[in-house]
Amino acid sequence: KFIDYIKKQIVFPEYLPAIYNLTITDDYIYALTYISDNKNTIMYKIDLNGNLIDKPEVPLKWFNATETYPYTISDGKLYQLVNREKSWELRVVNL
Repeated sequence: KFIDYIKKQIVFPEYLPAIYNLTITDDYIYALTYISDNKNTIMYKIDLNGNLIDKPEVPLKWFNATETYPYTISDGKLYQLVNREKSWELRVVNL
């Protein structure tokens, strides 16, 4: 059967990858991790030479276990749109 063939091709990792997303801006690489305590998520701030500068804990909102609400980083700030029932809320966090 075709479905049995597809099942053999799909790989489900035992663990999530270490990095969820990378953003490169303002001469830094911001690496968002899956490390979270349900309130804050660890983000690595790395310079363009690969040196770890900081590990800020950011109050990032997750849509579910594997997806965040939309966000971007610019000028040392994280901007995120969070859905609030009938409207969207813009959150701004200093990095």
